[in-house]
Amino acid sequence: MPLTDKQRWLYQQANGILLDESPQEDAHERVGLLTVIAGTRSVALFLGVEEADRLRLERVFAHSEVKPVTAPGPPTAYTWESRYRPEITRLFRERDEAPALWLCPGPEHADAVRAGVDQIAAGALLGYPQCCIAAQQREKARFESAVIAGYIRDVGEDAEKIAGALLENCNVEIDWEDEYRVPRTTARFPFVQHIACGACLSSGSSPTAILNSQYRQLVEDVDHHLYDYLVRIAKRVEDDLRL
Repeated sequence: MPLTDKQRWLYQQANGILLDESPQEDAHERVGLLTVIAGTRSVALFLGVEEADRLRLERVFAHSEVKPVTAPGPPTAYTWESRYRPEITRLFRERDEAPALWLCPGPEHADAVRAGVDQIAAGALLGYPQCCIAAQQREKARFESAVIAGYIRDVGEDAEKIAGALLENCNVEIDWEDEYRVPRTTARFPFVQHIACGACLSSGSSPTAILNSQYRQLVEDVDHHLYDYLVRIAKRVEDDLRL
């Protein structure tokens, strides 16, 4: 469905606002911005917007149905059981969540994000496939276990010694086999904002493939420069993966 004149105006006005310092991340965030303006997605989330740019976005959307909301960023949902003692595991989970900027088209979603949503709930709000949300949870669990095991190998199982090593930012060796899902997602599905699961990466008709096709068409219709940039990035990452 083509954008209305008002939707195009909103996108054009927001187009000069930096959404992330990294050009590649900024491009991906811009897709998220466009999908919400177009009504393709219900919510967008931005983690790298500076205060001045947040204020500019608020002015752009002041008279729009879509409203910027500053609220906590989604914390990790620790849905798995750690095999390590609680006093050790806790050291790797105590993190302060930075504030984030959300774009919400109505009060229902705005109230939800103000109340606080974890990464699983945020993924659902952002339209991520459930299979990819679940895969990310499994990977987080594996990575947490690998990191804790690395510290225990280096300093032992004394919680105070581990805490000290964390404060000193000690480098420890981690037994970790990367599945490279981030670059593989960029190469195959450059228009989505989530990390695709293995099943989605192996199928051209997966939930992620369908979202990528929808977003790709929207970006191609509205912003040729953004479309060309993301296609070039995907080709470059694909070439790098072949090396």
